[in-house]
Formats: sequence, C-alpha cells, structure tokens
Amino acid sequence: MHSTVSFWGSLFLGVFAFHAVGGRVASAAFVVTTQPVASKPSTTRPVSSSSVMTPEELDEHTRLITDNNTPEARVLGARKLLHSGSAEAVRKLVDILESTSSDLPAKQAVCRAIVNGDSSSFPGSSNSGENGFAPPAVLVESLLLLLGDHPDALDDLIVQALRRFERQVVIPRLQDLSADASLELAKRKAVVMALGSMGDELQAIGALMAALKEDGVRLRAAVLEALAQATGVRHESGDAALLWWESHKTMTPLQWLREVNARRVEERNRLWAEKAVLTNRLVTAYREAYLQAPEAQRPEKLRDFLADESTAVRSLGLDLINALITDRKEVGQAIKLQLVEMITDPDAGLRRNVAAMVGDLRPSGAAARLRQALVRENDFRVRGAQVNALGRLDEADAIPDVIVCLDDEALEVVAEAALALGKLARQGHGLEVETVSRVASALLKRLEKASLNDEDLRVKLLEAMGRIGHENFFPVFKKEMEPHRGVRIRSAAIWGMSSLRVATNAANEIRLYISAADPEVRQAVAQALGRCGRNPEDLIALDARLDSGLETNPAVRERAWESYQSILRRSPASVQLEKGVGFAKAEDTTDQRRGLTLLKTLKTDQSRYDQLSPEDRAGLPARIASVQYDLGDYQAAAKSYEEALQSAKDPKSDQYRELALKLAATLLRLGLDERAFSQLRAIAVGDAEADVRFSQAVFDCLVQESQRRLAAAENAAQFAAALKLMESAESLSREIPPDSDQGTRGDALAKIRAKVIAKREAAVESLLAAITTDADAESKLISFGPETVLPKIYARLISLPVSVESAEHEAKLVEMARKLAPDWPGYDVGCPPEERDAALEKLKAGGEVPTADTTLTPASAPA
Repeated sequence: MHSTVSFWGSLFLGVFAFHAVGGRVASAAFVVTTQPVASKPSTTRPVSSSSVMTPEELDEHTRLITDNNTPEARVLGARKLLHSGSAEAVRKLVDILESTSSDLPAKQAVCRAIVNGDSSSFPGSSNSGENGFAPPAVLVESLLLLLGDHPDALDDLIVQALRRFERQVVIPRLQDLSADASLELAKRKAVVMALGSMGDELQAIGALMAALKEDGVRLRAAVLEALAQATGVRHESGDAALLWWESHKTMTPLQWLREVNARRVEERNRLWAEKAVLTNRLVTAYREAYLQAPEAQRPEKLRDFLADESTAVRSLGLDLINALITDRKEVGQAIKLQLVEMITDPDAGLRRNVAAMVGDLRPSGAAARLRQALVRENDFRVRGAQVNALGRLDEADAIPDVIVCLDDEALEVVAEAALALGKLARQGHGLEVETVSRVASALLKRLEKASLNDEDLRVKLLEAMGRIGHENFFPVFKKEMEPHRGVRIRSAAIWGMSSLRVATNAANEIRLYISAADPEVRQAVAQALGRCGRNPEDLIALDARLDSGLETNPAVRERAWESYQSILRRSPASVQLEKGVGFAKAEDTTDQRRGLTLLKTLKTDQSRYDQLSPEDRAGLPARIASVQYDLGDYQAAAKSYEEALQSAKDPKSDQYRELALKLAATLLRLGLDERAFSQLRAIAVGDAEADVRFSQAVFDCLVQESQRRLAAAENAAQFAAALKLMESAESLSREIPPDSDQGTRGDALAKIRAKVIAKREAAVESLLAAITTDADAESKLISFGPETVLPKIYARLISLPVSVESAEHEAKLVEMARKLAPDWPGYDVGCPPEERDAALEKLKAGGEVPTADTTLTPASAPA
C-alpha cells in the first residue's frame, strides 16, 4: 500500500530518534508555528535572477545531478541550481523532475535539496513555506506530477518537499487532483496522503472532507487513514468523519492549531509511555540474560551492552560495571577501552556516569580523551564530572585544561576544577616548582573573584589550597580564619593553614581559635593542630578540649584526642610516657583509658619503645597492668602483671614481691583462688628468709578480697566462694609470720566469716518468707543445700501458728523439706497435731536437721 510521511509517522520516528540520541530533542519540535493564512493567496512568484549562471555552469551542475555520482554530489548540484534562482536553473530542475527516464536518484536529489534548503538556497524568497521560506513555486506542478507514479521512497520525499511551499498554493492543487476522477486511484490516494501530511492547516482537512464526499467509496479508506494521521482521531466510517467535520469546520486557524497540538501532545505521551514500558522490558531481559550467563561470557555481553544503540541498554552496561567495581571484581581491559570511547556518548547522563567511572578505573588514554571532550562539552554537569575525573586520574598534563575551568560559567564546574587542582598539585606530588606556582596563582586569582556570599565555592578553593600547601597561601588563610567569616570558610582556612607547617609557624595562628564559639571551628582547630602541632603549647591547648567540663561537644573532644596522640607521636617517647602516666593517675575513667592507650601504644611501637630508658621499659608492663586493674579489666591486668614479673630480675627483691602481690590480688578478683594463694604463699612463707614486711601486705590483700566478696555475695554460689576464700585465708594466716600476730589476724578473719554466714542466713530467711510469692525462691533455696536450709525450715514449722492464712505457707515449707530430704515422708497440712509433731520429730531424729552449723569449727566460731 502506498504511504507518505504524515505528522504521526514522523512523530513516531522522532520519538525513537529521541531514544537513539539520548533524549535530547528540542521542545520546539512539537510546537506548530505556522504563519496566519493571508486573506488573499499569493500567486506564483517570478523566478529571481539574482545569481545568473553561465550555460557551462548550468550544465556542470545538471550533470552532477544526472550523472552516476554519489547521492551527496547529486544533492550538491541541485542545491547550486536552487541557489541560483534563475529561470534557466529552475527549468533544469523542472526537466529533471518531469523527465520520463528512470533516474530516480536524480529526482530524489532535487527533492532532498528542496527539503533541506534554507534562505541561502532560495534567495529573494518571500513565500512562507515550512521553516519560513519557500523554493520557486513553479516546481510544485512538477512534484505533483510525480506523486503516486514511483516507489514509496520518492513519494515520501515529494511530500516533504511540498511542505516547503506556500500552503495556499499547494493545498488547492492537491484538492483539485484528489477530486479528478480521471486520475489513477493510486495517484489520487497519494494526493490524499499528501493532504494528510499538511493536517495542521484546516484548509487541508477541508480538502480531505471534500474528497470523501465526492468519491466516498473508492477514496474512503485512504481519506480516513490520512485524516487519522493528520488529527490523531480515527473514524469508523465516512459518515462519522463527516459528522466530526461539521463540529470543526467553523474553527479559526488558531483554534484548530491548538486542538491539533493537544492531540499531538497526547499521542506523544502515549508513544513515550509505550516506549518506556518496552525499554524496561528489554533492559530487564538483558539483565537476566547477563546474570544467568557463565562468568566467561559476561565480558562479551557487557561490551555488547555498551555498544547498543539504546541509551537504556548502555546505561544497564554501566550499572553492571559499577556493580563489579563495588564488589572489587576485575574489569577487563577491553571494557575499559570501550568506556574511554563512551566519554563522548550522545547521552549527557551517560557521559556524566562514564566520566565518574573512568575516574575509578583509570583506564589508559582516559585523561587525553577527557581533555578533548571537555572543550566541546555543553552540559555543565558533565563538565563537572569530567574535571573531577581528571583530578582523580592524577596526570599532571591535565593541569592547564583544569585551570581553564576555573573560569567556567557554571560554579559547580569551578568548584570541581579547584578540587581537581588540589589533587593534581598536592604536596609531595613531585611537580616542578613553576607548575605548582602557576596552579597557586590561578587559585588565588579565582578566590579574589569569588563572591563572599558564595560559601561553597570559597570552601572548595580553600580546600584545594590546603592540599597544595603553597607558602603564598599564608595571608589568605590567615584572613579567611577570622571570626567575621562563615563557619565553613573558617574551618577550611584553618585546615589549609595547617598545611603550611614547614614554611611558617602555622600552629601559633591556629591556636588563637581553640576556644572559638562555634564547635565546628574548635573541631577544625583541634584537627589542624594534629596536622602541624609540635610544641608543648599545642598539647596544652588541646588539654582544654579534652576536658568534658570545658568542652561539651563530644566530636570536638574526640578530634582533640586524635590530634593529641598525633603530636605525641612526633614528640620524644619519654614525653608520651609522662603524659600516659599523668592520664592514668586521673580519677576520671575517660582519662584513665587515654593514659592506657598512650602506654600501650608505646609498648607496641618498637621504635618508640626502644627510645625509653631500660628502667622505663621494665616498668611499662606494670604501669599498664595498674591502669587495667583500675578500669576493671582484670583478665588483661593479670597478663600484664605476669609479663612484668618475667621482666623482674630478682625473685627475692621487693619489686618482684610487690608485682606478685598485685598479680595475686588480680587473680582473686578473677576467682582464680588457687593460683592467687600460690603467689601469696610464695611471697610470705615460701622462703625461710622472706622479709616479714610482706606478711602484713599479704594479710591485708586477703582481708580486702574477703570484704569485697562479703559485700558482693547475693546467691548461693557467691556465698560459697566467699566462705571458701575465708577457709583458705584462715589457713594461710596461721602460716604467715610472725606467730605473735596469728591470733589477731585469725580473729579479724573470723569476724568477716561470721558476717558472711549471717548474711547467708538472712538471705535464706528472706527466700523462705517469700516462698509462696516468689516463683524463683524454691530454685534459689535448693542451690543453698539442705545443711543451710533445713534448719530454717524446721524452726519455721515448729513455731508456725495454725491458721487458714499460714496453711499455704506451711504446705510450701513441707514440700521444700521433702525435696531437700527425700527420705522424710512429710505430713499433710491440717492433720492431727500429734501426727504433725511425730513427723517433725522424725525429720529431726533422722539426722536431716543439724543441731549446729557444721561449717563452724569450735576454734573459729564467733562468740
């Protein structure tokens, strides 16, 4: 079936062209801007003779069209003749169009020249065809004669060419041809489709309706199709179309254009929605195919995705590569090279993503390609990403191109350029002095131009300067640190000043703001001192930021502590030891932990450890152990004390015994009594020549731990541990010299032991009283054992009054006694008194109830 290019066909192709080039289509493509119809149509204008050609030139250009030349050469010849505008030149074009030869390429070349012509092609034109200019009107008849007699490809070009002429000339002629019954049906249908392509003119719709009325049967299908493509409204029958026309034919041209535009927008949105659905399905299918493919085949699929015409598919390829980067998987060299080619991708969004990706992957040739693309890039967001990538690629050759970007019209690009220069010319990068000076000068000039209100840009410029650390930045940093500047600017300047630690005494300038009102500034000062501080004054300044009473912001305190450690690492090891001991002796646990950190860092850093004196090295494990003990980390403290003992030279020395005593105390806190008593016995009685001075220290250690366990005891296991310790302590106290103190020490331990037993009995009594209300009381009582609990139960049962309220309690006590004494038969609550008394007597006579506390010996029982 013959077809011509209608608006709707062009729109559909345009949408997918939009898809192919990444979505950059001017909005004007969907706005009709046709000139108002004149009240009196113009006549065919005479051909201008503004550019007269010689006969030889006319023949030469004609041969370009008709000879066996390339399509481009043919179109060039046609454009030359059109540009001439002379009657002879136009006659040559008419002859080619009306020629009976089968030279279709020549006819196509003339049509293309008309379609693509502009004001320079049609000199002196006053006609208003499409795009505001019209070619010589005498060509209209020649084009109309060709309609319907040749392949569709030529018909499409003819229709496009006719749109370049005045509609007042073309539409009436098309209407006449559509009504000419003598013409072949195929030609009339082609004429009808040409009218449909001019559907933004109400006159063309009227011509279609006239054709439907005059020859409704044979042309009906063609007219309805042309009408649907012109208006977006599809009618089921000719009558329906004519009825629709009755309500529209009285519209003004402006009203009609508005309706046509509304329908076009609606159709465009529908096509875009369909395209989005199809694209999503395609991307999903590609993603699944990639994920299901073997690992060896995935790189090839990725390369196919990156080379695909669809923007969405190429974007999928980038997403999959980004996943590889995130998972730290290898990205092949071929894919990297393909990414370099995609730096100039047609889609701006993809160009931006590719720039970021090559900054991550650093493929060979990326920097050169980015520099070339940067010059031609129109999208400021893409330029920003490209400049950022150049900074990350770390190639000094890019510095001149990045410096140029400091004057970019987009401040986002300027900011990225500043940061990129900070990376490319950073301290220690090994660039020539002249290059660094050039970068420094460019940054200083750009800062001078930056508005004081543009805080983001000024911060980025200062951050870049801080990376470079050029001495010329000193006055700038000093000025930008002052209180009248914004917090972010001050913070960036303070950090930048710390980079100048070699050329200037930067720390003196920075310390001025250690007590600034804004916590962000104080934090910046604390961080900067860690970068450049070296003197005791810097540590003193940070001390105030470590005190939670003076510094309420935890982030500042944390940063100050990090910087404090940095300065100490640059100080002699003896200074760090002194500070560590000072913190360790503080009452605040935070300071104690800081001291422990400093001491442990000294011990693990071999080079700094070797700087200490032999005495300090030998005493370091004991200092660490002492802090660990104070902080409650007894496991670590025990290990540190054991290490300290290994360093002690003489096991009989006071130093060794003091360490052993501390180790024993730590082992007791861990519940390792057997190991602890081994240490204590070795200190006090293991050596016949042992100094008796340590006997009292050992005894004091035992008393202290006994009292701690007494205070902490709450359950059966804790009471048992306390009593076991007392037993061992009493035994050891009898061995400790001098003998004259044995009785006194024994009495002291016996009193503590009695308090443990009394506390245990009170705990059992409390559980028995709550046996009916506390669900856990029974299990807790059983853990104390029958020797401790049965006497209390017996005493309660003997003295328990007979009442309804006490019946439940009595039953619980009997049940508990039977669990503790399985051989005792018990009794039923409420039984006769003589039966109850007999049962209790059996409980006592059966030996289940001790007559005295068997845990007390006559010698140690309290009075």
